[in-house]
Amino acid sequence: MVQIIPSREDSLDRLMDENAQQFSGGEESVENIVLHKLEVDKLHTALAMLTSEEQALIQALFFEEHTESELAVKLGISQPAVYKRKMKILKKLKSFLEK
Repeated sequence: MVQIIPSREDSLDRLMDENAQQFSGGEESVENIVLHKLEVDKLHTALAMLTSEEQALIQALFFEEHTESELAVKLGISQPAVYKRKMKILKKLKSFLEK
């Protein structure tokens, strides 16, 4: 049995063979967490710029996970009409986010 004492200059091949992990890969970096938070804040700001009807449609489709068909029945309109409204709102959100 060979006993290897890890040193400061360990072989990459040996680490790969032993499936060793030199750096923790399970945690997200602080930079990524901050960037994600900024993106979420920007999205919330853009959502606040929508009308209450537009916000309700986005809330139902993306946060409450209703289908376009379910929403169409609830609103008394056709599914293609819901789709067109959704696409118009998403285009509006995209323009807000690109500013």
